[in-house]
Amino acid sequence: MELSFSHLLSQRSFLKIGALVIAYGLWFTMSTAHTSSLSLSLPIGFYNTSQALHIQAPTDISLSLVGPREALAKLDINSIAVHIDAEKLSIGTHPYVITRQDLLLPAAVSLHDHVPSTVMISTNCDTTTTTPATTQA
Repeated sequence: MELSFSHLLSQRSFLKIGALVIAYGLWFTMSTAHTSSLSLSLPIGFYNTSQALHIQAPTDISLSLVGPREALAKLDINSIAVHIDAEKLSIGTHPYVITRQDLLLPAAVSLHDHVPSTVMISTNCDTTTTTPATTQA
């Protein structure tokens, strides 16, 4: 009892299984290739600060992240923040553009947009802070 290819194609069970395999393949391809976006309001934090440096800046920023749905779902939203190195700031009021490097994001996720687009940061040095006097022997 030999089955020919045309006889196999005419079987309903074979067609149903083939349709399921094709549908699963299309679903898998479309779901992994889909780019999603996520809008967040994140706090702005500074590191490498000294006690004499006073920084005035907005407390948070609204931004939009884009990436694969799976990568965005794995983000711990409570641990994401904008991290700005205070050592790179000069004294005075200056615009600062938030970049992807300030967010510490996974490689698959990128920064799409943020509001405000430029953050105004004011820094000044407290000159009333005294340093301990050194004595010479």
